[in-house]
Order: sequence, then C-alpha cells, then structure tokens
Amino acid sequence: MDLGRYIDALTLILLFIFYKRDINSTVFVSLYTVFTGIMLYLIFAGYFPVCYIEGVGLTVFKKISEYFVSSIFLISAYFVYKGSFFTKNIRIFFFFHLFFLALSELFFTFYVSVYGISNVFGHLFAFLSVSVLFYILIKEGIMKPYNLIFNELITTKNKVEQLNKTSQAIYSIIKHDLTNRITSMIGFLELYKLERNDKYCDNLKENLNIASIELENLTALINQDFVASSYSINLKKEIDKLKKQFKTEFIIEGNCCAKANRTLISVVYNVISNAIKHGKATKIFIQIFSRNKNCVLKISNNGLKIEDEIVQLLFKETFQKENHTSVGLLISRKLLYHLNGTIDLVTNEEGNVTFEIKVPQCNENT
Repeated sequence: MDLGRYIDALTLILLFIFYKRDINSTVFVSLYTVFTGIMLYLIFAGYFPVCYIEGVGLTVFKKISEYFVSSIFLISAYFVYKGSFFTKNIRIFFFFHLFFLALSELFFTFYVSVYGISNVFGHLFAFLSVSVLFYILIKEGIMKPYNLIFNELITTKNKVEQLNKTSQAIYSIIKHDLTNRITSMIGFLELYKLERNDKYCDNLKENLNIASIELENLTALINQDFVASSYSINLKKEIDKLKKQFKTEFIIEGNCCAKANRTLISVVYNVISNAIKHGKATKIFIQIFSRNKNCVLKISNNGLKIEDEIVQLLFKETFQKENHTSVGLLISRKLLYHLNGTIDLVTNEEGNVTFEIKVPQCNENT
C-alpha cells in the first residue's frame, strides 16, 4: 500500500518536472521497473520497515511516510492550480482530486485500529478523490476529448486573438494619435514661419513631447518583453519632474516605491494631459500610497465631468468624438496589464474626476 502511494506521489512530481521536455520513454519505463522490483523484493524479503503493530498502531516510519506523501500531493495540487497543464475545468477538478487525496493520507496517520473513525474518514476522502478522478476521465476524457487534446491549440488561438487586438491598438495609435500630432506640428511650424509668434513654438514643443510619449508607448507595446526591464521607481520624485511639463497647479501627497519602468510615467502623463486638455482642469491632485503590496496613484482633477455615454467607452478602441479618441487610455490599460497593474475611473463628478492606477510595490531590498 505504501509503495503504491510513493509511486503515485513521485509520478506526479516527475510529471511537472518533465512537462514539455523530451524524455526517453524506454529509459523511464526501465527505471520504474527496476525501482518497483527492488521495493517489492524488500517487502517480501522482510527488509521493508514495519508500518503497523497490532494493538499499538502506526509506526513512526508509517506516519512520516504519510506526511511525506501528503506534502507531495499538496505541492502537486499547487502546481496544478498555478499551471496551464490542462484546460481550466480539468485543473479545478484535478486540484480537488489531489486535495482529497492529501486529506485521506493525513487521516491515515491518526488511526490505532483499522475500524477507528479516523480510518473511516481516510477511506471516505480517498473515495471522494477517486470519484473526482473518475469524473475527469469520463466527463472530460471521453465526453469532451477534444478540449483535452487541443488544449494547446486553444491556448495558442487565444494568444493570436490577443496579438490581433494589440495590432489593432498599434494601428489606432499610428492612424489617430501620431498622425494628428505630426499634422499639428507641421501646421504650427508653418504659422510660426509666417507670424514669428512664440505661442506656436510652445504648441509645437507640447506636441513633440506628447508624440515622444506615444512613440515610447508604441515601442513598449510592440516589445512585449519590456516588463523584464522593470526597476525601482520613486513615484513622488518622478511625478515632481513630470509636473514641470505642465503650467497647471499640482498638489501631490505621499510616496511609494513602484516596481515598473518609464511606461508607468507615460501613463500618468496621459491621464494628466487628458484632464487638462479635454477636461479643462486647472488643478491636479495626486495621492500616492501603498495598499496590499501595491503602489496606488489616485489622480484627481477639478475639471469637467466625463459624459455618461462616454464613460463606458473610455478604454475601448472604437471610441472617437470630435477628433479625440480613447486610444491613449486603451493603450495605458494594455501597458499597465503587462506591468501587472491596472487603471480605472473611480470618481466622475463635476470638479472631481479621479483615475486610480495600481502597480506592484518594490520589495524592501530592491
């Protein structure tokens, strides 16, 4: 009995270790055969440790074995929960199969008599475990075999769909935002040449700054590996630098060390720029604090309320009104997603429009 549990537990661990790796099946089967043969010889030759003593109960070896096997089952359950080995439905049921199996092993460590209550519960949980496994084999393996067979194909399909959405977003940036910026810069340059008015230079500089930010976002969106370059960012320090690009009044409170990169600052710039340009805001309030191992930025302004019919479309690619699109906010959400962050509109009132940005907080040793 114990030999069977050892083989079950070790097989699960080997499954996760060698998942998607090329292995020599002949060598693998040979090793299993040799190991099983040696263990069977030890058992029948009387060299295998005693597990149960009549009238006394389980031996120390037996209890340690059960704890060891239970630990492996729980570790395997964690890998199943976190991994992408099967479809989501199979992962859930397989997790409970392993969880019930671990519970049954734990109850088997308590009994003194084979007729004891802990032994009964041990077998009940073992029955539940086998029942769940039976359900997986029948429901998913026989009635829905294609979900299991084509799991990787379905995953690949979802990735392709995500890439297509990203491509559409990139197209939107190029078509709307960058094209409009370049057109505006050409127009301001021509006006300056005609009138020599410095305000056109200021407008030209503003559009150049925004275009630079949008190009940075575009590059980050194309290069999905940009998250690997994440580093510690002192948010108060960076936003103090950022506010110098605006002529609006700023009130900044708090601080937090974020695990991010310049992309986060680009997103903050975009939110502030929209508030000033489209919301007619004259004051920007920024609160920075930590919450649940995340850095939170609440960016509020005293500008106009965002129209109700627009609120639901803020983060969608299709939204466009009066030559202004929501592409910036859409890209902001996509970029923050790759940084394990989020952006949401949390308050929308006249004189109090608030966006909340959340990104992971730095470790203390970072």
